[in-house]
Amino acid sequence: MAESGGTADILEDIENQGIIDYEVGYDKYMVINPTMSFSNPLEMTSTNRYISVISKMSPSPDWFSGFNDFNAVNEDKQTWYKEFTLETYPYDAGTEDGNTYNTYNEATTPQQPISEMTPLNLPNGVYLNGDGNDVLPVAKYTCSLNTYSSSKTDIETIDSYVSSSRNVKYNCAFENQWSPERHPNNFPTVDRISVHWTKQILAAHDNEYHIWKEGDMASEGVKNMAEAGYISTIIKDLQNNGNSYDIGYDKYLYALDPKVTYEPLKMTYNERYVSAISKLAPSPDWFSGFHDFNAVNERTNTWYQEFTIPIYPFDAGTEDGDTYTISNAPTVPIQPISQITVEYLQAKFTNKVFLNSMGDDIFPVGTYTCVLSDDIGDDVDKETPGSPFITPTTPTRSPTMQSTIMSEPRGESKQVYNKNGLIIGLTLGLASAVFLSGFVVYTFLCRKSRPSSKEHAEEVSNSRIITSTPSEIEEGKQEANGGEGNSETGEIHEREIS
Repeated sequence: MAESGGTADILEDIENQGIIDYEVGYDKYMVINPTMSFSNPLEMTSTNRYISVISKMSPSPDWFSGFNDFNAVNEDKQTWYKEFTLETYPYDAGTEDGNTYNTYNEATTPQQPISEMTPLNLPNGVYLNGDGNDVLPVAKYTCSLNTYSSSKTDIETIDSYVSSSRNVKYNCAFENQWSPERHPNNFPTVDRISVHWTKQILAAHDNEYHIWKEGDMASEGVKNMAEAGYISTIIKDLQNNGNSYDIGYDKYLYALDPKVTYEPLKMTYNERYVSAISKLAPSPDWFSGFHDFNAVNERTNTWYQEFTIPIYPFDAGTEDGDTYTISNAPTVPIQPISQITVEYLQAKFTNKVFLNSMGDDIFPVGTYTCVLSDDIGDDVDKETPGSPFITPTTPTRSPTMQSTIMSEPRGESKQVYNKNGLIIGLTLGLASAVFLSGFVVYTFLCRKSRPSSKEHAEEVSNSRIITSTPSEIEEGKQEANGGEGNSETGEIHEREIS
């Protein structure tokens, strides 16, 4: 890895060791943006709680960076760190000579131990800061606890052939599944007023913005929404951050239809994360939704054609109460946002709300489904290179908690080019008919008044001969075929994973 960048041997060692999970990042992202996100959350257990990272710095002889054996558990408190950031420094693998940024060098004989590159042992002064007295970090890794991805979500996705460089729109719908049949314990009286979802927020945003997250304390906006259904503070935050969002209205759920359909949600590669939130009413501070779903398959660099996310109830941690009531005392001190699970009910609640009829599970209270719109914008996100349509490669490892199905190529482009072919065909046919008609008229007139050979020769010599050359016809064919070819080709992003 340190000499050539190859990862196959390391991955083989990881798999042979039975390590529970690993991720491979791809250098193509570093060209686009100095920040690279790994494709999937890293699954960890109390046994496998150590994290290591390694990556070659290229070009170089055998220099790399990373960190090793970081314990993600605070052993004093026996809790996972909510977030940690590690800065990394350059290392010499001790396998190849060389004192500058060259790829081809002699092997180090005998091989030396791995060593950190410091001001005391730097070859040729590489990696020194401007003052020449220190080596600054070359990278920084930040990991955040993501309890959502490890909870019961069962997200389903379908891949598309649309490159993530293309700005897109999603048609999204929410279907209510919160009902006395699925959640019978203490379910409130079913009528159009008392049982409802408040106005629902669906937003596309970047990786820096979060509406809500388990383990975090509820923001003022989430508190107002979870307790009273007010959404103005969250909307202001979205507007200030420049995010795309839409609002569904509770009147559609019980008064008319248990499904809410949103206006198309605009998304770009930078704003490729989707979050949703809505209060379950009546309740103390209970809500549901999902957060920070990445609508791009990072392994194939394409937008998902469709994704379906079942959602579960959450406690905002700001108001007491264990049944469907709205007037309750505030929670002091405020607690982190928590998913209401069977274990959570046993520890916190007297009334077993949300449990199924068997009392052993909590079913989803709703489902969000988003489908890629046929109305794909012409604008391309300049941060992400690539053609609008690409052929995804098949990953060797399936994304965690997601089942991926390949869809058929998009029919819209084929329809467009079929129409173009029809137009070209009709045009050529009409031109041929006009030419044939002219030829018949010309022949008739020539027969009626034919000039002498001498007069005919003089006419030809004094005329400008105009012809439709074969090259013009071929150019027309090439343009039509080129349009069709462009829909099928594009930059293919390949990944080498062993």
